[in-house]
Amino acid sequence: MLKANVKITGKLEAFTRHQIGDNGLYETTSEYLRDLIRQDMKQKESKAWEDLREALLLGMQASDSAFIDVTAADVIQRNQTTHG
Repeated sequence: MLKANVKITGKLEAFTRHQIGDNGLYETTSEYLRDLIRQDMKQKESKAWEDLREALLLGMQASDSAFIDVTAADVIQRNQTTHG
C-alpha cells in the first residue's frame, strides 16, 4: 500500500474541496484522488490502444514492397542481438 501526503493549496485546494463532502460527488479527498488515478490509467490505456491501432493500420495499408521475408530464426537472432 502506498501512503502519500499531498499538499494542495490555492485554486487547486478550492477546487478539490468543492469535489468532496456535501458539495461534491466524493466523500473524502482520498476517494477523489483514487478516482483521478483510475481515470488517468484508463486514458493512458486508451492512448496506447489507439497508438497500436494506428501502427497496425499503417502496416495494413503499406504496399507489399514495404515488407521483407524473415524466418523465425531471423526474428530470434534479431531479438537476441537487440535485447540480449
